[in-house]
Amino acid sequence: MLKLNLIVIPDHECFISRRYLTYYSKMSTRNVSIIITSYNDPRILDLVEKLTDESILEIIIADGGSGPQLMQKLDSISDDRVRVLVLPGSVAETRRQVQDQIKGEIAVFIDTDEMPCEGWLDRITEPILKNEADFVFGPTKPFRTSDNRITFYIDRYDQWFYENILPADISKGAMGNSAWRAEIFHRVFFNPKLTMGGEDYDFTLQALNRGYKGAYAKDAFVYHDQGSINTLRKFMKKKFRYMVGASIAYRDNGSLMSGIGKSSRNSRKFDDPLEILVLIMKPLALFCSMLIFPRICRRKSGRNPSA
Repeated sequence: MLKLNLIVIPDHECFISRRYLTYYSKMSTRNVSIIITSYNDPRILDLVEKLTDESILEIIIADGGSGPQLMQKLDSISDDRVRVLVLPGSVAETRRQVQDQIKGEIAVFIDTDEMPCEGWLDRITEPILKNEADFVFGPTKPFRTSDNRITFYIDRYDQWFYENILPADISKGAMGNSAWRAEIFHRVFFNPKLTMGGEDYDFTLQALNRGYKGAYAKDAFVYHDQGSINTLRKFMKKKFRYMVGASIAYRDNGSLMSGIGKSSRNSRKFDDPLEILVLIMKPLALFCSMLIFPRICRRKSGRNPSA
């Protein structure tokens, strides 16, 4: 049975002075590596521009094989803290390769469809710097107002998830908007066989099983742009792939049955008609994770995740 090591970090007080925050930022984040996994997403340019304002060691762009136009723009970034690494493959494969390239004492992950709020880097790294946790997850907020039924569901579900699920179960955190003590990457490895998704669940479960402590910092939020998932087909495809990957991750870490129980209870608690469709997909995803996709994954990748 997986034992969850969880700390919830309270909101920052609003009266902390700007002078203190500036000093704290310069002193605490100079050994931070920020990692962005990218694939043909031009939004990364605005994200990098925002992040270069931070006092950090490096920004690693782990590109999974973007087209020449975007790569030319990435290569033209003049900030010498920005490293562009071409690491072709799925998100899991790219993250497995980039984890060996991290130079900082803390590794912070953010995705190309996210944009940090002011003070985000201080807040997501503070529990680690204070030795209150070994890794930290933060929440997301909608980047813009939902303009269709699918994005409305996604944004509403995310709000419910970060208010009710992640504070109680830190194993559910997503790699985007997270911070990690860099030593973890010498003992825990992304599984490149999880090409369907769920590699972040797998990584977190491994870390917890090795005794590392996780924290949820509810004020360390990023704005999440999920406007591209605007049709039922796109929603079902993304959701199903992630369900399959998550099922494999929980099975491989000995937490499948507890994960199934929690997932079923959560679906019944979230009140939205689309959640009925999600609940129907879950048994099929579990079936595929146990009988079909492990064979596909083995054929696609013969690499040992701990190699």
